[in-house]
Amino acid sequence: MTARASIDAIREAIAPWRDGARGLLLGLDFDGTLVPIMARPEIVELADSTRAVLSELVRSDRLEIMVVSGRARDDVEKRVGVPGLITAGNHGLEIAGPGIEHRHPGAVRAADRLDELVEGIRGTVGGIPGILVESKRLSASVHYRNVDPVDHARIESVTRAAVEGADRVFELMSGTLTWEIRPRIDWHKGSAIAWVRERLGMPPDTIVGHVGDDRTDEDAFETFPTGLTIKVSPRPEIVTAARFVLEDHLAVELFLRELLQVSRETGSA
Repeated sequence: MTARASIDAIREAIAPWRDGARGLLLGLDFDGTLVPIMARPEIVELADSTRAVLSELVRSDRLEIMVVSGRARDDVEKRVGVPGLITAGNHGLEIAGPGIEHRHPGAVRAADRLDELVEGIRGTVGGIPGILVESKRLSASVHYRNVDPVDHARIESVTRAAVEGADRVFELMSGTLTWEIRPRIDWHKGSAIAWVRERLGMPPDTIVGHVGDDRTDEDAFETFPTGLTIKVSPRPEIVTAARFVLEDHLAVELFLRELLQVSRETGSA
């Protein structure tokens, strides 16, 4: 479907939360959502202004907020740097926060096999200039953002063959100039957010939302079709399962500031 790009439409969607009739649980992707996509994922830094807003939202009694990233959980936790924040890594396969912790057992069982698969891919295409074959223990990413386009097809062919040759243990998904390799299990970012809602004992009528820019975020959008789902994209006409669109990470920060302002006006933060 085509989402709406109006901030007024988003305000309308959170009206029941603003009025105190319903709670709010919000998931946030990291790369491309809280920070811009960078040529090298290891150099990404969260802006101090965004960290300050997240720090205040975590202390609010009006909502629960979590970061759900394709990065390893300890990596995203370190880069966000907000004590008390719930973080989910590897597309939701590992979750931790105050009083909660979960690692999907199916992903844990497949971890050693994944290491072997990654080493095989790295041994075949690892010498291509600009490529990054990243193991995150429970999932893996093959980044080709900095690779000459002439080599893109070869990277896809090698990666796809490796995944298909692993007896259907893993699945391959296309990301933003990245191939994502995940265990073939019924779990994704939407599953992680739903697990946190249940683990925290939030009421069934809680407004659940997610903000993200990537193909892997579509799983969360589809999980909560009537929720506060927001695609981050400079194209307002983009086709997505999300209900709304925000242009970039700067617009996301403004949205979070609005949530914080409402929280201050109607509760404590």
